[in-house]
Amino acid sequence: MRNRSKMASRVLVGLAVVAFGTLGIASAASAAGAPGQPDGQSTGSLTIHKYVGVDDDFTGDGSPVTIEGKSPLAGVTFTAYPITSRDLNDQADWAGLTDLVPVCDPTPGVAGETLGSGTDIGPTNPSGTASSNLAVGAYLVCETDAPANVTQRSAPFIVTVPMNNGEAGWRYDVHAYPKNLLEEGEAEKAVDDSTAVIEGDEVSWTVSSKYQNAPVASFVMTDVLDPRLEYVAGSMVVTATMPDSTTQSVTGLFTTTLDPGTNTLTASANDPAGLAALNELPAGYMLTFAFDTKVLATGIIENMATVGGTDTNVVDTRWGDIEVTKTDADNGAMLDGAEFAIYAGACPVADDATVLETITTDNGIATSSALKEGAYCLVETKAPAGYVDPTFTETVNVVAGEEDSTTEVEVENAKQEVPGLPITGSNGMTAMMLGGGALVVLGGVIAGAAARKSRASR
Repeated sequence: MRNRSKMASRVLVGLAVVAFGTLGIASAASAAGAPGQPDGQSTGSLTIHKYVGVDDDFTGDGSPVTIEGKSPLAGVTFTAYPITSRDLNDQADWAGLTDLVPVCDPTPGVAGETLGSGTDIGPTNPSGTASSNLAVGAYLVCETDAPANVTQRSAPFIVTVPMNNGEAGWRYDVHAYPKNLLEEGEAEKAVDDSTAVIEGDEVSWTVSSKYQNAPVASFVMTDVLDPRLEYVAGSMVVTATMPDSTTQSVTGLFTTTLDPGTNTLTASANDPAGLAALNELPAGYMLTFAFDTKVLATGIIENMATVGGTDTNVVDTRWGDIEVTKTDADNGAMLDGAEFAIYAGACPVADDATVLETITTDNGIATSSALKEGAYCLVETKAPAGYVDPTFTETVNVVAGEEDSTTEVEVENAKQEVPGLPITGSNGMTAMMLGGGALVVLGGVIAGAAARKSRASR
């Protein structure tokens, strides 16, 4: 009889097997106390430790263990369904527990078994842990909720409360370490130039990392800025976005530098304190680096970055300029001193519209500062001296190009009309001249008559 009891005990111990791994657990338990111990406790607990990428060869035995080099995952919920068709006070119900096939999707179930109402365990806290008290029994455990970036949920598993604890008897506080995979995504670069219009205005850039699933030994964001961009000192802001979409400023963990020789912007977390703080963040966090630059010149200004060792996509901001040529309408001569006002947007402009820039022709040419690609209203406000008053108003579409980003505009001016000059002088002078001429003629006639008279008297 004693041998039979010993054998039964060994069988029960042998059947109380757990196979914790990256995908699940298998075990057995009694529904009303420790196996073979009717006076044992009737409740225990299941604690789930959620990490990203638990090693494939990891096998747990229900005891708490230390996981090295893996990141905890917050925000994951499990549900434990009691397998009510198994009464583990009955030795026969232990048989075949390790052969059960658990299913969670689309409906929780175990072939040939019945389940009771589930108990939620979770969501896991920032350290990736969630726990719940459970009545002694066998359970199907399913992962029922997880952050959006979890691409592969844990496989279903079967666990018992309690579990075989060897010479120590039975373990009522069971620990499980199921595995998750996270979608790492792509490192991304974005630009916002919506408020920029003219050279010197600021353009905002953001560089986003992939989701971070494991501790890092260093973290660096590098951006080789185009020479036409000038970094705005002190504008760097670094934000960590968690799997549950909450954000946290981590600017202080990074050192930002600019190499003026290469115009390379770098934000790095390489000191032990900064790295330790980063590695305390829950798995699946994402870093975003935001900073501003000023635009200094025209063209299609492209930019990409490298963040956490991964290159981002390429984005650009597009800038051009306006070149006005002012000529004489008659002979094409280049005219100096013509002034033009430039407004943002198409013509006509409101009376109170703000002038972006006023340009003046020199050697017949006036060129604007760099303008963001788009429509502008060009208005002549002053004509060169001696030319008709300005009437020119035109919408100019600025377009950036690979080789040439200048939009040319030609404007002609006609000379002012001037009063016509008389041929010889005024009308009074003409009358006087006519009168004088008559007297001269009359004098000639009188003189001629006198001469004839003198000859006759001789």
